[in-house]
Amino acid sequence: MTSPGSVSKTPLKSIGARDIIKLDFQKSGHLRKEGLLERSLLGKLVGVTWRQVFVVLRDGCCYVFDNDQSTQPKTAFSFENYCRLECFEKPPDLDYCFKLFPRVNYVEMKEHCFAASDDNSRKEWLIAFYKAFHVANDLPEPLDVGNDDWTKDIFKRIGAKSKSQVFKTRSLPPVPKEVSYDEPELDSESELPDESYDDCAVGTKPQPSKIKPKRASLPALPRPPKETNPTESRGQYINMDYKKPKVDDLPLFEGNSAEAKAAISSEAVGTFIIRKSSQSEGRTPYVLVVSGPEEEVQFRIYKKEQGGIYIAEENIFQSLSELVAYYRKNELSAKTKLKLAKHYGHMEL
Repeated sequence: MTSPGSVSKTPLKSIGARDIIKLDFQKSGHLRKEGLLERSLLGKLVGVTWRQVFVVLRDGCCYVFDNDQSTQPKTAFSFENYCRLECFEKPPDLDYCFKLFPRVNYVEMKEHCFAASDDNSRKEWLIAFYKAFHVANDLPEPLDVGNDDWTKDIFKRIGAKSKSQVFKTRSLPPVPKEVSYDEPELDSESELPDESYDDCAVGTKPQPSKIKPKRASLPALPRPPKETNPTESRGQYINMDYKKPKVDDLPLFEGNSAEAKAAISSEAVGTFIIRKSSQSEGRTPYVLVVSGPEEEVQFRIYKKEQGGIYIAEENIFQSLSELVAYYRKNELSAKTKLKLAKHYGHMEL
């Protein structure tokens, strides 16, 4: 059992299915998972069947692989701020489904749906997911999970907040006992040595003289030379070099267009990746890849010769972080109506 506070809440960057099951994991096996295609309107009309995946729970994180031989996860996410589960049925072929719910105020987080092969298997997975929620949120892991316990909010059930939301307090040191000395008590005008502390005993020290010697007067500081040419001085100040902000101040995805789209194919709408363009030495050094309702959309990020980057030329930015902050509040284009939400690069797959 993993002790609270000892786990990393960020999934591993890149690990294969066969490698992760060699580590200390909580549960692994095959489930069916609802993906982006199945959630789309087209998928619901056509009736696309949920795809079978290989799932591993480890250190409060969920790893989803295409199969048990995959060399890297299809998607991976932490259970931090996930709090409960619910069972449901999806006729005609999925009778043992369950859904993972985040906390009420975390609207940007995604609900995940899985389906087991039978009722016993679903119950085992529900218990495993429920315990993993506690591990990820630094809460005591329950020893026994009764029927329907997983439907209760783990934060309300325990009546505590996550350790990440609680301020740690430091206990004060004990008050030192009074120590008696044979030497006479110092009067109010005596000076203690500079390195003395409130909780340390003061050694014997000769009584200082109450008559303080006069300080020698310091020589006058030389006056600064008068500015003979104000115009020239101001010009030198204006032309002083300063450090410009770094443009690529956000994590960049190391991969091509197809790999970037595949990485966020099952993520929530608005999830984005910034990757290097194949024309990185030209006018388009970066490409913004965003998960949409139907498919992933790419936007070229252009570079101006005078400095700055942009998607639409009327909005110029000095760094990628400025560009992302702007398009979190504003639509990328009138056609797609997309806004940026979660940066996939911060998930540390």
